[in-house]
Amino acid sequence: MQFLSLLLSLFFALIPAFPFLAPARDALPESSLAQRARAMITEEQLVEVALAMEALQDAAEENNMLDFFPLTLVDDFWKSLAVAYTYSCFYSVEDGLTPAEALRSQFGAAGRSTVVSMTLYDNGQEPMKYDANQHFTWGFHSTKAIGLEKSRILQNNYEIAVFFKNPSVAFIKERYLDFLEEGQGEWEARWNAWVEGGAFGLNMRELLLEECADREGFDKHYSDDEIMDLWNNEKGRQAYLHTGLLGGIAFRQFRMAWDGGELIEGYEYGASTATEQRQFIFENTYLWNPTVKA
Repeated sequence: MQFLSLLLSLFFALIPAFPFLAPARDALPESSLAQRARAMITEEQLVEVALAMEALQDAAEENNMLDFFPLTLVDDFWKSLAVAYTYSCFYSVEDGLTPAEALRSQFGAAGRSTVVSMTLYDNGQEPMKYDANQHFTWGFHSTKAIGLEKSRILQNNYEIAVFFKNPSVAFIKERYLDFLEEGQGEWEARWNAWVEGGAFGLNMRELLLEECADREGFDKHYSDDEIMDLWNNEKGRQAYLHTGLLGGIAFRQFRMAWDGGELIEGYEYGASTATEQRQFIFENTYLWNPTVKA
């Protein structure tokens, strides 16, 4: 556990966070998707979300991860990446993972892959390798920790959480300020804002998946960069299945995949994905095809 705590400390110290700086009252108009998601929130849903968030927080405490649970951040607890990390776990719990499994992948395996990638490639000279290694090795270590199917669920949910991070951050901050104005205390306002944000995000996910039910809708929402991350995650998961059980090492498998042209190379909106790779993600990702699980 001491090693995991050190790893997570490095993880959050090194990853840049992007606080939502614009005042909530002056935020840009919400998209149609966000407006519909807001209108879908019900009291019954909030109760269910609160229970799931409590289970995640309890699991974080039991696994010595509470200091890294975004709700406990002293300042800017709505930072966009913190929102994506937490809600990817929440969505995945909704999809059948245990809270501990979700945390092991998102805060354990992902943290390990990020620190290793930064150590090896984040020198300003190999950004494409850094990004590809991060996603590949996360898929590898996550599959080792919780299995293929559950890793696929968590990592697909992470891409959706990243996709929605800006509207989610704006919503959380808005509701947090609302609750403070209503007279709630600091921690109560934080908690209620995170719970409502979870319901908001879950509703946006539902609406997005409806729009992505066919290839046209999928292509409308998912750029080559999202496909790149999902593809490189998948290649890492498959690499563990094929070699990890026999003692394969993630870094070695990454170099083989990279040198063999198996990964999508891109960085900061520079990806270029082949048609067959995009079609594979559309057809073989459970989020868009519920019959596909492994």
